[in-house]
Order: sequence, then C-alpha cells, then structure tokens
Amino acid sequence: MNKNTHLENPTYSNLTRDHTVNKTHRLKKINKLNRQKGFTLTELMISTGLGIFLSAALSQVYLSSAQTDTFVHQQSLIQENARFAFRFVGDNVMHAGFAGTIREMDNALVNTSIPFNDLGIVFSDPDHVVIGYDDLGNAGTRPSGGRENTDQLFIRYQGIQAGAGEDAPLTDCLGVALADREIVQIRYYLGEGSDNDSLLCASYIEGRSKAYQSQPLIDNVKNLQFLYGLDLNNDGAVNIFVPASDTRLNGGGNSWDKVTAIKMQISLQSDDKKIAKDFSETFRLRNRHI
Repeated sequence: MNKNTHLENPTYSNLTRDHTVNKTHRLKKINKLNRQKGFTLTELMISTGLGIFLSAALSQVYLSSAQTDTFVHQQSLIQENARFAFRFVGDNVMHAGFAGTIREMDNALVNTSIPFNDLGIVFSDPDHVVIGYDDLGNAGTRPSGGRENTDQLFIRYQGIQAGAGEDAPLTDCLGVALADREIVQIRYYLGEGSDNDSLLCASYIEGRSKAYQSQPLIDNVKNLQFLYGLDLNNDGAVNIFVPASDTRLNGGGNSWDKVTAIKMQISLQSDDKKIAKDFSETFRLRNRHI
C-alpha cells in the first residue's frame, strides 16, 4: 500500500481534522476555566472598598437612629417632669387659703407664729395664704437650705373633716392626710448640696410630733422662679405679675393679700445635661380669704 494512500482517503482526512478541531476547542475551554479561577487584585480592592463603604453607611444609619431615640426619650422625660411638678404645685396653690369646714382660720393659729422647722416663716395675717422669696430675699434675708439665685414659695391651708366634701381629705405635698382644722405650711424650693438639682417639697403640719417632712419631687432642675399676680382693683382680675421682691409685696407694701395667681417658671435638663428646656404655668388661687 502506498504510504500516501491515506492522504487520498477522505475518511481519514475528516477524522484527522475533527480530532484537531476538538482538541483546539478543549484547549480553549481549559484556558477559559483557568482564567475564571479567582479575582484579580484590582477586583478584590474594589469589592473590599465597596464593602467598607456600605458597612460604614449602615453603621451611620444605626447610630443616627439610636441618637434620635435617645433625644426623643430625654425630651419625653423632661416634659413628664415638668407636668409632674406643675401638678403638685398647682394643686397646693389652688388650695391655698382653704379653711376647712368652719370657713375661717382659728384666731389662735392666725395670731401665732407657725414656725417652718427652724426658718421662722410667719403667716401672721389671715389674708396671707402665700408668701414668696426670690433672688433678693425678703427684706434682705431668705430662708436657709435653698439654692442661691432661685425662688422659694410657701403655701398654707387648713384640713377638712373626712367625708365633708369633694376635697376631703386634703393632703400636703407628700400625700399626708390632714385632720379637720389642721393647718399645713408647704414649701417649694431647689435643694443644695446633695439635693442641688432637685425640686424639693417640705411640709410642716402644726401640732404633730414629726411636724416637718421633706423630700425631692423631681431631679435635673436648673432654675425655679415664681411671679405673683396682683389684683390691684379688687375686681378678681390680675393687673400685673411681679417678683416677690417687688415693693408692693415686700419692703413695706406687704400686699400678699392681693395675690390671686402665681406663675411658675422652671428650667429642666436631661440626665446627660445636653438638653435643656424652660416651662411656665399659671395657677389661680381659688380660696382668696381664710
């Protein structure tokens, strides 16, 4: 057989060509697979950068949401403290001058000094049912135990016999029930020392063995101020609000019987001291005469 016979054989020629084509195709697939085994350094750097960017963005969203929640929570606490303080002070102011079932204070108690612990606060006039002390004090003095540059408010009223009316039994600012015709003096002020940031309520119930009691109501109080609404025309309407140092109240005027309303101004702050807000509320005296 001629050695060149296979060159003339079309079947052999086709097989050889097919084998070559298949081998070339397999080599291309292998090369393609080899190229897809991993990422290049550039691709890795890009993907890593994108991952860091997305993580940072998500972290920022989380931190912003947490800070917003904290801010809203602190705001809510401040507002709740303000409502709590106004409720206590307002309730006592509205009862100022209440005289129980007899509608007039006992003369023996009216004319006798009712010492507020060792402060010597005196409601000597039956028409004086509130007394205030501001930054300047009363005639150059101020009750001890309170924070400087803040105001103090004293209120008095008389208990009522249990079951004698819708207000019975009356209590002091600490929730202690008053017996019929029992007189209480209540003091609102900001503490000093360990109670430096607290609004304090103190109560003095005449004739009791433990007559003087005090406790904090709310914390984080920056300032406390009171203004007094005077009815100068005796028509029941407030003509002007003045501080306790006004000469019509102290310094010779002594017109506490003209006070028909009290405006309370309180500044509160958050636990972290980063949020501060001022609040104001006005209370009417319902019982003008004892």
